[in-house]
Amino acid sequence: MQLLDRLRDLFTASEEPAPVQEPAPSLPPRAYESPAQGRRKRRVTDHIEKYYIPTAVLQETQRYVEEHGNRDHECYVFWAGAIAGDEAYVSTCVYPRVESRHGGVKVPLEKMTEINQELRARDQILLAQVHSHPGRARHSPVDEEKAVSFHEGFVSIVIPDFGATPVYDLRDCGVYTYTRDSGWQLLDDDGVVDRFVIEDTVVEV
Repeated sequence: MQLLDRLRDLFTASEEPAPVQEPAPSLPPRAYESPAQGRRKRRVTDHIEKYYIPTAVLQETQRYVEEHGNRDHECYVFWAGAIAGDEAYVSTCVYPRVESRHGGVKVPLEKMTEINQELRARDQILLAQVHSHPGRARHSPVDEEKAVSFHEGFVSIVIPDFGATPVYDLRDCGVYTYTRDSGWQLLDDDGVVDRFVIEDTVVEV
């Protein structure tokens, strides 16, 4: 009888459902929309000296990359915002609704047109592309040929290991900038620190 009770306990325990992962909390929508201030009409310089990135953007990017990485899928995130002089201010993550898989992810031209229309409505411009890889944080030949922009100074960031290596320290990622003369150039650690300023979203004093 004791043996039957033990077997029953083991069988019951094995049938317990796996814990359900709660979805990430969604952000509240904008309470109102202010009129455009013409940020998109500002001239985009050939060389952006500084990119200012709030930690909230990095946190949301990491969440999205991990969500796909848990399925061994790559993904794209675009960073948008505004330019003032030779400085770029990232404010928004853009998630393209496209199919993803282990070996890559493709953003069709139609989707990029839709993204640019959405950014135009928000008076923002595309500043950088961010995507994940299953392994090293390096551009593939496809990344070099199929980037969403070849504007002088455009940024492409590769997050390694499906996001297992977090994006919070960009020196752990592959950070590339594009120039017409040299193509895609990988920045070293000093170049990353000098060009990308991480801004705290919340400060306690």
